[in-house]
Amino acid sequence: MDRGQHHTPSDISSLIKVGSFLAEWKEVIRPDDLSLSSKVLENSDIARLLEQPEDVVAELEECCNEATLVCPGEEKFDSLEDVSLKRGPPVAGLDLMTIKLRCMVNTKQYPSQLYTSPKFARGSYEMEYNHLDARPPESEGTAIQPEPKVILQVSIFRTARESQKTNLDIHKERVLLVLSSQRLSILRDKIICATDLAWVASDISVKPQVEDLKRAQEVYPSNFFYIENTFYPDLRDPLATDISRPIQEWMRSKRPGVPTDFNVKRMTETTFDDLSIRLGFPYLYCHQGDCEHLVVFSDLRLMHGDDCQDLSMYPILINKPSKKRLLCMVCKTLPSKWMTRHDIFTPMDPSFMCDSCFKMLHYDENEKKLGSFKAYPYIDPAIFN
Repeated sequence: MDRGQHHTPSDISSLIKVGSFLAEWKEVIRPDDLSLSSKVLENSDIARLLEQPEDVVAELEECCNEATLVCPGEEKFDSLEDVSLKRGPPVAGLDLMTIKLRCMVNTKQYPSQLYTSPKFARGSYEMEYNHLDARPPESEGTAIQPEPKVILQVSIFRTARESQKTNLDIHKERVLLVLSSQRLSILRDKIICATDLAWVASDISVKPQVEDLKRAQEVYPSNFFYIENTFYPDLRDPLATDISRPIQEWMRSKRPGVPTDFNVKRMTETTFDDLSIRLGFPYLYCHQGDCEHLVVFSDLRLMHGDDCQDLSMYPILINKPSKKRLLCMVCKTLPSKWMTRHDIFTPMDPSFMCDSCFKMLHYDENEKKLGSFKAYPYIDPAIFN
């Protein structure tokens, strides 16, 4: 897992209006800068533009012509469209690590040493590239338009609760690319947390069945973003309420150092274009009452050729750190599905077990409870990787 880093003022940008980013870009970039002129410049013109003598331009032409860019034994291509690394390196025996890694990605042959780092899962390495072959669909409406698209890179961090705090209080969960035209609720739906999927249950040791239980997100669907003194509650579910109201009332009490000029807007009615953000600054996503995640906008740019061109695929998950599965403390093989407290059969409290070990250790052949303990269904956060 990535360790959360403390931000300094130099890491944080000034306030940026996302909706104005494209317009400001157009003011800087002229139409001539985007067009490929067919005019062939003479050496005298190039020398004038470079402010260099013509003999220097002639030397550059000799050293940088197409013939000098071809390696001995390299396959000849009529155009760049014919170049593909899926057939292997263009030159047999070429010892370039970048070419080797790209060929491994294309042929799905990954050396095991690429995954020795505990920070990234095997799928994360492939995640950066698995969308590159995507092209705009043929159906109209979802294909990319000639108008440039603005993309934001968003990093989601999980903060530990007060009772769980250690030296590593902040953990990176995932990194996504979103379109500036998308609504905040689209990003919210891409934030997956074990707290939402946990079963709402008290002690069920007498009858350990989860079929009749409900998930936490079904019972407590309320959540909100807090970005630049504005609360964005998610009220799509009929059971949802604005859980930021107690915080708003506390802020209205005019405590020293607490801003009182905040706003409230619905998440479903707000796009990223409507936001004013600071790159590198941690904002808040809160759900299930006190489960908090930090939302950091780490990049704001235009879509380019290496981005997925199918707009319907956004938001796109481009990276996520790996998490070690919590294995059963009995068999050390299967993932844990149960947590027990005050368990007379185990030396640790709490204890985590798989379904088989849990039932064999705590129940007889008639599924009758043995001994004294409390049991709760457990959701391992690592399963979302």
